[in-house]
Amino acid sequence: MAATKGRGRVWVWATLAAGAMALACGGEQSAPQATTPCTEGVSPAAADSLSLEEAQRQTPFPIAYPCRLPTGFRLQRVLVEGSAEGSRSVTLVFGRPGFDTTLELTESQREPGFTVVPPAMTLTRPTVQGVVGRLMEGDSGTGHYLLYLAWSKGGVSYELQGTVGAGLTRQGFLPIAESIR
Repeated sequence: MAATKGRGRVWVWATLAAGAMALACGGEQSAPQATTPCTEGVSPAAADSLSLEEAQRQTPFPIAYPCRLPTGFRLQRVLVEGSAEGSRSVTLVFGRPGFDTTLELTESQREPGFTVVPPAMTLTRPTVQGVVGRLMEGDSGTGHYLLYLAWSKGGVSYELQGTVGAGLTRQGFLPIAESIR
């Protein structure tokens, strides 16, 4: 997950402000814009942290956000990687306070994915947002059930990954991906 990412990263800590996050999203965004009905009320945890809006200014594509999260999950941090001259990626890390279970959404202009499926995992090709994706799932070798979904749409590649538990279920995983706007 985030610990396996490369160097040159900027950690931006953020949490959701009080109140529930909207489950309904607006339509597709044509220009980079960080604020959607799904991100309203999202604010940084510390006064010196970057906001989603600042992360958007550092990213040449619209930052998408899941409108549907498991109960209790909150945005914990935002990671922006890459250089201004090269490819950029942004990772949104969600978690449920008091639990180790996380959900990560990475968006970039590079091809997503994995090259080898470990023996204890399976690979399927579900349709996500109208395109064929790759879903790898199974025991990650650490005793956790891992879900990893990769797809590309509109010149942006998406990788959604998480471990089952604390409200994140296999059945709820694809609906989270479908809710990303």
